[in-house]
Amino acid sequence: MRLSPDPQSSGISLLVLSLTFSFAIARYLFFDTSPVSAQSEACRLPSFRQIDHKLEPQNRYSNDPIAPALACGDLNQDGLPELVVAPAVTSDLPLLTNLRNGAFRVGYFLDVPYRDTVIGDFNSDGRPDIAGLTIFDTVTTLLGDGNGSFLPPNAAGEGRGTSVRRYATTLRATDFNRDGKLDLAVVSTLGNSVSILIGKGTGNFLDPINYEVQQNPHSLAVGDFNGDGASDVATANEYSETVSVLLNDGSGGFRLSHFAAGALPQKVVTGDFNRDGKSDLAIVNRGYNSVTVLRNDGAGSFAFAGRWDLPFTSGPIAVADFNRDGKDDLIIGHQYEGTLTLFLGDGNGSFCSQSRLQIGAASCCPVMDLCAIDVNSDGNVDVLAASESTVSVLLNEAATTPNAAPSITPISGVMAAGSISLTATIATVSDTETPAGSLQVEVTALPPAMTLSDLTNNNGTIRATFVLGCGALIGEQTIGLKVTDAGGLSASTTLKITVAPNSAPILGAYPDVVLGSGNATVSPTAKPSDNGSITSLTAVAQGYSGQLSVNADGVVTITNNGNAGRYLAVITATDNCGAPKIASFNFTIPSTPNVCSAIGFKEAVSVDAGTSPQALASGDVNGDGLPDVVAANRDSNKVTVLLGASEGGVRSLRTAFSYDVGANPRAVTIKDFDRDGRLDLAVVNRGADTVTILHGNGDGSFAVTGSYDCGNKPFSIAVGDFNRDGKADLVIVNDGIGSLAILDGNGDGSFGPPRYLYAGNSPQPALVADLNKDGKDDLVVANYSTNQVTTLLGYGDGSFENPRTFDAGPGWAPSPIALGDLNNDGNLDLVVGKTGFSQISVLLGFGNGSFGFYTAFLGGLEPQSLVVADFDEDGKLDVAVGNYQSNSVTVFQGNGTGNYDTLKGVYFNVGLRPLSLLSGDFNGDNKPDLVIANSGASSLSLLLNGCGER
Repeated sequence: MRLSPDPQSSGISLLVLSLTFSFAIARYLFFDTSPVSAQSEACRLPSFRQIDHKLEPQNRYSNDPIAPALACGDLNQDGLPELVVAPAVTSDLPLLTNLRNGAFRVGYFLDVPYRDTVIGDFNSDGRPDIAGLTIFDTVTTLLGDGNGSFLPPNAAGEGRGTSVRRYATTLRATDFNRDGKLDLAVVSTLGNSVSILIGKGTGNFLDPINYEVQQNPHSLAVGDFNGDGASDVATANEYSETVSVLLNDGSGGFRLSHFAAGALPQKVVTGDFNRDGKSDLAIVNRGYNSVTVLRNDGAGSFAFAGRWDLPFTSGPIAVADFNRDGKDDLIIGHQYEGTLTLFLGDGNGSFCSQSRLQIGAASCCPVMDLCAIDVNSDGNVDVLAASESTVSVLLNEAATTPNAAPSITPISGVMAAGSISLTATIATVSDTETPAGSLQVEVTALPPAMTLSDLTNNNGTIRATFVLGCGALIGEQTIGLKVTDAGGLSASTTLKITVAPNSAPILGAYPDVVLGSGNATVSPTAKPSDNGSITSLTAVAQGYSGQLSVNADGVVTITNNGNAGRYLAVITATDNCGAPKIASFNFTIPSTPNVCSAIGFKEAVSVDAGTSPQALASGDVNGDGLPDVVAANRDSNKVTVLLGASEGGVRSLRTAFSYDVGANPRAVTIKDFDRDGRLDLAVVNRGADTVTILHGNGDGSFAVTGSYDCGNKPFSIAVGDFNRDGKADLVIVNDGIGSLAILDGNGDGSFGPPRYLYAGNSPQPALVADLNKDGKDDLVVANYSTNQVTTLLGYGDGSFENPRTFDAGPGWAPSPIALGDLNNDGNLDLVVGKTGFSQISVLLGFGNGSFGFYTAFLGGLEPQSLVVADFDEDGKLDVAVGNYQSNSVTVFQGNGTGNYDTLKGVYFNVGLRPLSLLSGDFNGDNKPDLVIANSGASSLSLLLNGCGER
């Protein structure tokens, strides 16, 4: 398609440069569209008019080989962008002032040998300045007066500028530490690094903090890659054929990861190519003569999305919406001839058109850098292209098309029951100009007795939560919906949902049991659930003088201090509309309960558990009815699976499998994450800042299925269902950034990106439990540096109340914690170990999420692990403590009041440096045993309960 010139254009403008004259020649560009079929309106081609500005070369600084680089910004605050060209093709730096209509003139010269520049307010005076990277690998600033004039370099003082690593090539400006002052990122090609220069707000910078990337980084891009509001960095590393992504912790520190980027990547830019609200990457590959797009998952991880061929060796690249269809496009310059390639985005992560723009005679004008900006305030994004001695202005003359109204499509078949808060996908929205995720959606009409509590737009998918009154709405109901685009146009529709009568909760069946001695727990075949919420869950046994309690999972605890006989336990679950569900089972108390005479364990049995076991988890991973153990091995970056075995009536543990995970695994947990009836693993990798998921095959073997970012220096992990969707979620404690990461489970073994919660200073272990007995998962965390514990009470929708803190008692450095009903009042109590002192504190719970004043007793040397169980089966919970320094376990007998006597602690020798402790019945005698991870001996110690015998 050949475009006709505008006969009204004069095509001439004047550019004054160092007392020599050159002409800016206007001409029209031609698109080579021969390989491209006819385009739809959704992928319409813009037209461009070109004006060239010749820069007369004079003496250059040295033989510096860096190609010209452009910086665009409004230097004189007239609302129009100016242009800085570096490196200086003369002995001075050209600053080109915008004269409108695509014409520029040189407004000022400064004797500075810059390789690259960036425009921003670096001294916080509201006026644009220039930061420049010199050929001497220093950064200096030119402070602006707001009228287009500048002070000499570093007029703010502090000498010759800030030094960076050798052969630094590119810099970008943003506020990395969110203090309101502009900072810089500088990439060093020979130094294989990125330097972060924190701005002082005076035009000067702190000394650089250097981050090693991979080989030969050529360019960098800045964007928010994980949606946390902090600016991150990506570099294109030519020789390693990767991009390095540095995720910002919000204070100016970064965590590094690398992703494959195609052959010889040289340039990288950010854009949202599939309009999902997440910053993707586009990379120019010199090795393929192509452009590669990496799609962002929203958590800062990138995957290959596609590769598109280019006609020539290419270099500069820019992202903008050139045809005003609301979709990101790409324009790429070719280094060995004067052409550009324009890719028009289709909004789905691909491109619907590729066209070439000739900006000069063939092979005359290699394109060295690009800037995409609206030069003449007509609403169209224009292009500025720099070659060795020419700046070409490509004025975009894309037709302005009328804004089209958005569309909204309701989802059919939405069902609800009359007792619930319904959360469902209710509609999809789209628009040709506004990204779907930016469309405004509202509910315009609701039936009586229904209220809207939440409405979200996730890239065009609309989800809502409606609260229905109990029994007030039955049958088909109509809801009004409206969508509005950025231009103010709207569309409306109605959603039909069918409301069924309320049904009773679901409650699984319970088996009949005979109690041997001590406490017993009985679990249902299915945990209580309801399409609304369960507001009451009770357990009673008529005539039984002991205690029965039931937790949110429906697990009934029977305290065996009642009279002998056969009893009927009745469990009742009631939903928020009053509908009950009843289940029952028989339990028998023998006439002579077998209470242990004392606490005692047999001599420890050592079992190989891989290199430096750090943490343990237990569950029946092969479905044979025997408890198995999984150990996280820090030094070998593995997890080891030990299966329970029974040979000749004697049970034991044997090492069966080991699997590679991430660097320095520190914690492990077991749960059925994909709901296939087989237990899976989640392993926290402290050295990699990730959590690895291993799918259980049901026979004790596993397969790694994914890895997810989870913060910085993750320390521990726990599982809960924080949004009550029936899918297991993860909570991971990051003591490196002082936060908890919540990863919402999708129910298929995968997880969403982390959501971060503040939980006090230096959090370490976290436990999940229903602390206030409202049926919703809560959290309790030990705060290592402040000698406190923190609770976060869950709302049941994935969010939590503000943290509450409690004094953890004498000593310092609390780390291990355990929960249990220590005084038999039906409320969960908290046990806290002090690794900085031999103190154990007990905080009795009130059942409302709070804890009382502590009591304390002395444990062993450096208690690193705790577990609560009834080891002597007297109906009162005991406390076992793993002592890291003395290579022992101490067990303290409970008296049912929550008090423990230091002098009555019983010591048992185990292996070297015990670090993790768990309890379970590992020999089938219905008595709780202990397993200890000996981090210094590469073994487990198995302590079998001797019921007083040692």
